[in-house]
Amino acid sequence: MNIFISALIALFFLNKSSKDVQEKTKRASKFRTFVYFVLAFITGVMFYKSYQVATVNNSVDFRVLRGAVDSLGHPKDTIECLYVFNKINCAGSYNNPFVEPNSFADSLLTKEGGVWISLKVVSAPTDTIKEFSDYTLELEQSLNEQLGADVSQMGQLYRLISMSNSIPSFIPIYPKINKIERWEHLTNCYDSISSGNTRDIKNSICIENSKGSKTRFFDQSRNHRKMTENGLIIDHFMLFDHISEDSIEYVWGNHNPYVNTMGWMTGADVSQYTFVLSLPFQEHVYIKKIRVIYNLPIEVNCPEEGLSSSFRFIDLDENFMKDYQHGSLQFYVKLPTMANIQQIRSIIITALVTTFVSLFFTNFFYCFRRWAMKYRRKHGLKYGEKKRLCRKRVDIFKNFHYLVAILFFILLLCCAILFLFDTTILVKDDFNAYEIIGIIIGFVAISLFITNLLYKYAITPIPKKRGKEKIKAKQAKQEKEN
Repeated sequence: MNIFISALIALFFLNKSSKDVQEKTKRASKFRTFVYFVLAFITGVMFYKSYQVATVNNSVDFRVLRGAVDSLGHPKDTIECLYVFNKINCAGSYNNPFVEPNSFADSLLTKEGGVWISLKVVSAPTDTIKEFSDYTLELEQSLNEQLGADVSQMGQLYRLISMSNSIPSFIPIYPKINKIERWEHLTNCYDSISSGNTRDIKNSICIENSKGSKTRFFDQSRNHRKMTENGLIIDHFMLFDHISEDSIEYVWGNHNPYVNTMGWMTGADVSQYTFVLSLPFQEHVYIKKIRVIYNLPIEVNCPEEGLSSSFRFIDLDENFMKDYQHGSLQFYVKLPTMANIQQIRSIIITALVTTFVSLFFTNFFYCFRRWAMKYRRKHGLKYGEKKRLCRKRVDIFKNFHYLVAILFFILLLCCAILFLFDTTILVKDDFNAYEIIGIIIGFVAISLFITNLLYKYAITPIPKKRGKEKIKAKQAKQEKEN
């Protein structure tokens, strides 16, 4: 409301012409009006985007390509805990040196954010290793060429695909990433990581709906394309071999420095957002626990059984994972320490929008007035023609506009009275907003047409009287005076 009120005040609609108004009219500039229009549009977009609640989607797809199973076909390997780190750039709004420590406190994961898996891998003979549907002949041939060994004679093979979309920024720049690392030989395993932008490798993204669709390919719908326009996907292979112990607990994952950054230039409400966690796991691995960790305080409701939260965690326990249907989980997360930044941003952006919109309408008003005055001087009536104008016709032209204005304000007054007494007007159930828009446009068009006719009628001079007409007019005037 402040924007519209300021714009109306700046227009000086109800003020009469003065020397100051005439001086501003002479100095009116089209270029200045254009500049204020561009600035008003830019700040208007910022104003609109700064109040939108963003959605952050983290997709964690853990695929078992070759897994150890028992005689009944049950998986032997276990995910002790899956960690999802949301590293949010708080822009200095939260600085707590006594943050609860964790085992990854000094790693890139907590410094940048990402996904980490604590996996318990058992030592299993080759004949107890089962190849699952995602393990194809083409994949095996490719791995054999890269490793220079026969993968079918080695141990478990896992694949972790994690995707995170970035919150839009007022500065529409996002890094282009295309990184492929060669296989690296670590203790008891081989490791390979590749990363890239989501818009370039969409066919590898696995985002499942709440119904738990088993599709492994990205849905090319408009909403999904928009959701992953700015994002990063990391593909991580882990091949185990020669495990000397009965079992080992291995920690591995993907870190990502380009997601969940919220600050002054974030094109969304930085005090809240919707967090979507997609977990399209297969049934070939057992998950004990999932923990979503934040680097700043959060407020989130966990009404379902098996979900719990603290001021920095969201936990999904073992009982919840047993009944989990491999769909998407949605959490409405509030960031209380970011509320001050959001409030300051709102004040600044609102002030800028109000200023530029007011300046634009003011300059537009004076430019339009300058054009109108030039048009009036160019097409104005001569002195003799003005003397022959009919006052009644001019009054009809003015009264028509008064009538239109009175009807408009009566309509607004009726709406206000109905709202005051909590009364509504019933309309048809097949109400269509386009019909109302069409009626309004038609009413405006008819009003403009009538205005044009009345204007031409009002400015048409009365024909001059000659000869007998002048004599009769003088006699009639004298009779009236007598």
